[in-house]
Amino acid sequence: RRVHGRARQPFCLSVIVTALSSRRNHVRSPKMQIGGVLLLLCSVLAVHATSKEFNPLKNDGNVTYVHLIAHTHDDIGWLKTVDQYFAGLRNDIQWANVKAILDTTVRALNPKDAELGADPSRKFIYVEMGFFWRWWRQQNDAMKAYVKTLVTDGRLEFINGGWCMHDEAAAHFADMIDQMTLGHTFLDRTFGIQPTVGWQIDPFGHSSTNGYLSKLFGFDGVFFGRIDFMDKRKREQDQSLEMIWQTEPSIGRNSSLYTQIMQYHYCEPAQGMCFDERCNDPVIQDDPRLDDYNMDKMADKMLTALNKMKPFWRTNHLLITLGCDFHYSNAHHNFYNHEKLMKYLNERTAVHGYHLLYSTPSLYMKAVKDTDIPLPTKAFNEPTGDDFFPYADYYHNYWAGYFTTRANFKRYVREYSNVLKSYEKMLAVAKVTGSIPSLDLSAAYRALFALRESMGV
Repeated sequence: RRVHGRARQPFCLSVIVTALSSRRNHVRSPKMQIGGVLLLLCSVLAVHATSKEFNPLKNDGNVTYVHLIAHTHDDIGWLKTVDQYFAGLRNDIQWANVKAILDTTVRALNPKDAELGADPSRKFIYVEMGFFWRWWRQQNDAMKAYVKTLVTDGRLEFINGGWCMHDEAAAHFADMIDQMTLGHTFLDRTFGIQPTVGWQIDPFGHSSTNGYLSKLFGFDGVFFGRIDFMDKRKREQDQSLEMIWQTEPSIGRNSSLYTQIMQYHYCEPAQGMCFDERCNDPVIQDDPRLDDYNMDKMADKMLTALNKMKPFWRTNHLLITLGCDFHYSNAHHNFYNHEKLMKYLNERTAVHGYHLLYSTPSLYMKAVKDTDIPLPTKAFNEPTGDDFFPYADYYHNYWAGYFTTRANFKRYVREYSNVLKSYEKMLAVAKVTGSIPSLDLSAAYRALFALRESMGV
C-alpha cells in the first residue's frame, strides 16, 4: 500500500515491545539489536503527514522568520471526564468544550474565507485523537470529505497523534505504545497518514525511553514545554534550547532526535496577548478612526517578546505558539486577531526584521534544517543524564509527587493492561485458527476497542 506516492509501514508501533524489555540495562543484547534494526526500518519507511513546503518568500538571512503555531492543548481527562470535556458539560468545574473547538476550527480553515479577508495560509495542528475520534464519528460525509481536503492541503496537521499526550514517568512503556498505536491506527485508516512530530508539551519531565520510542514511532523530532528551570536557563545561555538528542546509545546515530524546549511554555508569548474568548485580554483594535486604538501597543508587546527570545536561538527561525488549554472554541475570533497583528508587523519587516507566518512544527523543523546551521547534541553520557527528570519550575518546587501517589489506581492500570494484552492474543489466535466457531468477531472487536479506548485514556 502506498500513501501520497511513498510506501508506509504500519507495523512499526506493534512490534517493538520485545526490543524494549532490556532497555534499561544499556547493553547490546539480541533484543536491543532487534530494536535497532526495527528503528532503521521505521525511519526509512515512515510516511510524513502531508504539508506544504516552507517558502513564505525568498529565505532572507537578514530576516527572522516567526513561525506561528495555532494549537489547542486539550487534556484527555483532568478535572472532568473525557466526555464532559468534549461536550462542554460541568463548566462550573472548568470551562472547556472540545466539540466547539473542532467545529469552529475546521470551518475557520476554509480556504474560501480568504475571499472575505481571511489569511489564505491559515494552519492549525491537533494532537489528541481521543477527542478527534469522538468528533469525527458525529460528522456527515460532506464534512469528512472537507476535513480530508484540509489535511491533504496541509491546513490541518495532526501532531503526536496518540489517543492522549501520555505521561513519561508513571506510565509503563507498553501502555505508551498501546495508546500511540490506537491513535496512529485511526489516522492511518481515516486519512492514510502517520504523524512525524512528537508534541509532548505538558508532561512533567521527559524520559529517554519516550525519546527512543519517538524514533520508533517514526517521529523526526519532538517538542517539549516543561524542563527543569535551571536546565532551561543554562540552555538559553548556551543556545541549546533546540538540540539533537541521542536517546539510546546502543543504536548510535540512529537514535538521534531533533528536540526543542519551547521558550514560552506552550501558550502565548506575552501577557495581554491571549485573544481566546476564555481570556480577559483586550482584542486588537486596529482602526485609528475608533476609540481605544491599540494596534501599536499590541505590536510592541510581540516585538518585545521576540527581541527577548531571539538571542537564545541559533538560526533565523523562531517558533511561537498561539493557543493554550482548551482554546479556539471560537476559532474565527482567534484567527481574526492574530491576522491583524501579522499584517501590521509584516508591513514593517524592513524596520524590525521579523516576518510572521502561519506554520506547523514539521515546517519549522524543515526550515531549521535548511539553514545548515549545526545544533548542539545532548549525549547519553552527559552529566545531566539521559533524560529530563526531575522537573522543577522553581527552587524546591519539584513536580515529583505523582511518581508514588495513587498506588491503587496505578495497580488497576497495570492489571487491565495485562487483560488487554491477553484479550488481543486470544482473539488473534481464535481468528487465525477458527478454534471458536461460535465467536462473533464483530462483537469481540467492539469489546476490544472499548477496552483499548479506556486504556488509551
